[in-house]
Parts: sequence; structure tokens; C-alpha cells
Amino acid sequence: TSAVKRNREVLKSLIKCLQFCGRQGIGLRGHRDDDTDNFLNKGNFKALIQFRIDAGDKVLETHLSNCSRNATYTSKTSQNDLLLCMKEFIQNEIVNEIKNQDIGPYFGIQCDEVRDSSNWEQLGLVVRYLKHFTPVERLLEFVPCIQTTGEAI
Repeated sequence: TSAVKRNREVLKSLIKCLQFCGRQGIGLRGHRDDDTDNFLNKGNFKALIQFRIDAGDKVLETHLSNCSRNATYTSKTSQNDLLLCMKEFIQNEIVNEIKNQDIGPYFGIQCDEVRDSSNWEQLGLVVRYLKHFTPVERLLEFVPCIQTTGEAI
């Protein structure tokens, strides 16, 4: 139906904003990400949404001006849900590249423990494989590390 098509276009615009932030390595949220206060900086994600509207994204503009307040798909919860979908899509693409190698499938897994900015220990999992006979490395996931001993990792 036309409503489904319109919703897909809205989500496409929102996902492009998320992709942009991810590819540029910039954060999504400002000091406050909700719409309860009039903060000037609502974050990069919402600024990009406004930029798209200013640049002529009529589907997104119509959606945000006509939808109910709880159906904007711009909340931090919606952002996290969309990011999780994007993560799973990318992981599936990587797995399919590995499975569809010209030879193989051959791959190696590398991992290393890292501490993030919040002082949480994480294990970064990287997969290394051949794509058109050229070695590539892709970050597959960060896994929480409860302990940093060799045995626990």
C-alpha cells in the first residue's frame, strides 16, 4: 500500500542519517536527545534530519509534521533499534562474503581486548578472509569482557 511505501521512504531517510554518522565516526546524540527541553544542540542525528528536510526531503518533512509524537522514529530507542538492524545486516553481508569466496571458505578470527571510553572491557572480534583473492579484515563485533585473563577471553 501507499502507507507502507511512504514508511519505507521515511526509514530510508533516517537510515541514511545514521549511516552518515557511522561512516564519519561522529556521535548521534547531544546533551539531551529528547524533545522535552529547548536545547540548541539536540545531537548530530536530529541535526542531519533537519538538514535533509531543509535540503528538500519532502517525505521526511511531511512525516515529521503529520505523524503522532510517538511515531517519529527519531527517539534514542528507535535509533538503537535501527542501529541493531544495520549491525545485523552488515554482519550477514560479511558472513555471505566469506561463504561465497572464490576458494574456500577460508577465514581467520582475530580478537583483542580493549577498554572503551566508559572503562568497560570489550573483546573486538575481527574476521580475516579473501575477497577476490585479496585479503580483507572486517570488525565483526564487540563482545563484553567480564574478565581479562587469557582463559576467560
